[in-house]
Amino acid sequence: MSTPNHVRLAKSAPPTAPSASPAPVAAPNMADKKALSVLWQTPERFFVAARTVFGGEIALDPATSADNPAKARRFFTPADDGLKTDWLPDAKQGVWLNPPFGKDMKLWLARVLLYSRQGCPVLALLPANRFEQGYIHEFLGEANTVLFVRKRVSFIDPATKTPAKGNIYPSMLVGMGVDPMLFKSAFDGFGLRLAVRSDGNQPG
Repeated sequence: MSTPNHVRLAKSAPPTAPSASPAPVAAPNMADKKALSVLWQTPERFFVAARTVFGGEIALDPATSADNPAKARRFFTPADDGLKTDWLPDAKQGVWLNPPFGKDMKLWLARVLLYSRQGCPVLALLPANRFEQGYIHEFLGEANTVLFVRKRVSFIDPATKTPAKGNIYPSMLVGMGVDPMLFKSAFDGFGLRLAVRSDGNQPG
């Protein structure tokens, strides 16, 4: 039973000023640079499809938690700092990345470009926003497949292991150096696939 902010005073009681309502508490926001938590986890269906693209295993997840929900062969927690730790040699066999949706996003995308230019296949689940930014243009310009995910992704609360509401952005899945036909098959039904390139130059 909820408690009212104030109660009606008896006629004999002296008047008093009503107490101020408590300030609202900000809810955790999984896709905002002011987020209270950036540890939201990827739904399992994305991992299943990613393993298919990578030939059965995710070799590296450079931005995850200690419980390693992707079941990656190698993984980095925030303590390991995937922005500084070398991704090689595992990255050569396939990288899954769902980076923190916050102020370091630009740094994570630069990190992906660094390794994809060395021949590392990468799948990155990202917020589908900020398309006016030059770093987004550079990043998408080197993708060989892009998928805009249908509906908002309900990321997993790491504490309860249940889908969490509150994703304020749509999502896109960007592939770098992956087999576009495997991608098409594995992620069939996930959303709208665009900008597929088979050789880096010609749509395929």
